[in-house]
Amino acid sequence: MKTNLLRLISFSLVFLLLIGCSSNSKSSNNSSCTSNAQCSNGQICQSGSCIIETDSAPLPPTNLTATPGNAQVMLSWSASAGAVSYNVYDSKSSGSSYTKIGFTTTTGYTITGLVNGIMYYFVVTAVNSEGESAYSNQISANPPVTTFTITVGGYPEGIAIDKLGHVWVANYASTTVTELNPTGTTIATYPVSYPPNLIAIDTSGNLWVTNTGSNNVTKLSPTGTNIGTYTADTSPIGIAIDSSGNVWVTNEGSNDVTKINSIGITAGTYTVGSMPRGIAIDNLSNIWVANAGGTVTELSSSGTLISTYTVNGSPFGIAIDYSGNIWVMNTNIAGGNVAELNSTLISTYTANGSPFGIAIDADGNVWVTDAAGNTVSELNTSGTTIATYPVGTYPFGIAIDSSGNVWVTNSNDGTVTKIIGVAKGPQYWPYHTGPQWP
Repeated sequence: MKTNLLRLISFSLVFLLLIGCSSNSKSSNNSSCTSNAQCSNGQICQSGSCIIETDSAPLPPTNLTATPGNAQVMLSWSASAGAVSYNVYDSKSSGSSYTKIGFTTTTGYTITGLVNGIMYYFVVTAVNSEGESAYSNQISANPPVTTFTITVGGYPEGIAIDKLGHVWVANYASTTVTELNPTGTTIATYPVSYPPNLIAIDTSGNLWVTNTGSNNVTKLSPTGTNIGTYTADTSPIGIAIDSSGNVWVTNEGSNDVTKINSIGITAGTYTVGSMPRGIAIDNLSNIWVANAGGTVTELSSSGTLISTYTVNGSPFGIAIDYSGNIWVMNTNIAGGNVAELNSTLISTYTANGSPFGIAIDADGNVWVTDAAGNTVSELNTSGTTIATYPVGTYPFGIAIDSSGNVWVTNSNDGTVTKIIGVAKGPQYWPYHTGPQWP
């Protein structure tokens, strides 16, 4: 008798526990049904009512949509029953390699900081205390490429960006330098004494401009005041500033490089190859010079010759990437190419037409102006062309701001093209982060 009573009590307790668990794991929305199809997303039909099973992860969200904007994509989707939050994933490959980029408790999410012109793929999952759902439907979006054209002076060539994001343009035919604000509105145009070519900015925000026809260099203050003109050698073109504030100038007509200190005093003149043009400085303060005669010269910071490297064509623009590799624009060969080298020639890559200007973005991608094709091309670190963008006539100089906007001088148009948000900013310089020098 006592044994039967204990069994009855035990059975009753188990039954009550089962009832309790069942009531905790399911809740009704008071909708009557005869099949699951009559219930909302994530609910099932049981005993004539639609219920939510809260002891399992929710079903995936549905109806994911994407609306692209400038450097951003806005996502929205239908709610998943039982979800308390949603995880958002993206990828640059369709159907794979998703990376979680955020979460939200709503049914919408905006992804910012994207690169215009790149296709992105998105999925969303639903989450509750029991776990995470499978992926939603995939949706793709491509933030649109937008360009603006700004009129500057006659035959613009050199271009540089200061710490305020202002864009400075050397107008050769107008004998002026134009200052634009970050949106492209002209702030002012400043006269210089001689036709300017290329341009660089020092740590104080002063501008240094080469004047090919007058064998000198002009220094302007950050407000455009002419501070002085300093002697270089014959036909100066390229210009770069080292970490000590010394200004290095290539002289095409005399086959040498002039070193000028920060107050304008000549510190030395050093022989390089035939017709030196572009110039860049690495993180060891070594000087690299692109000679149109078909070579690249490497000098120490004191001007001592380290080595000379042979490349194909007629080098002009030159830049240095994160790995210390040198990228050179070869213009006067069939089709043009881009050469990559360190102590030896690594490879040459096809470029459209006649590549002149070069800039490297924060991702290490190489941006090249094509004067013959009126385009700008983006190459990845392996030299493969990622994208090509149309610009104005005879694009020459190129610079990248901190927002990833690409600015290009179009010499034959007297204009500058601004391509919105297509790069990863700011522009890379081996001895400083950001434009030279903000």
